[in-house]
Amino acid sequence: MLGTPVIDARNIPCYLCMKCPPVCPSGALDRGLTEKKDVRMGIAVVDKDTCYAWQGTLCRSCYENCPIFDEAITMDAELRPVVHDKKCVGCGICENVCPVSEAAIIVKPKEQK
Repeated sequence: MLGTPVIDARNIPCYLCMKCPPVCPSGALDRGLTEKKDVRMGIAVVDKDTCYAWQGTLCRSCYENCPIFDEAITMDAELRPVVHDKKCVGCGICENVCPVSEAAIIVKPKEQK
């Protein structure tokens, strides 16, 4: 819809600069959000069949670039990324930095209530 903010995470993720909420003309983005960890746009999901780390190749791109570092994405004992639903804000930075040609980690929109 025209005028509606859209994030194409693979190309340009949300960098959680927190400049959008206070200037949103409808107020839809400003729900008392002051900290990036409180944002909830979606949830990242790892495709274990295409993720380099889950296929045995060392890759930490999503983990190292996550702005909610070592909380939203952690590495398991075998150095594979694990997304934590309650911490992931859905910014898409992980999808943007994924080196797999079709990102092996993608952000799914949050469910509407």
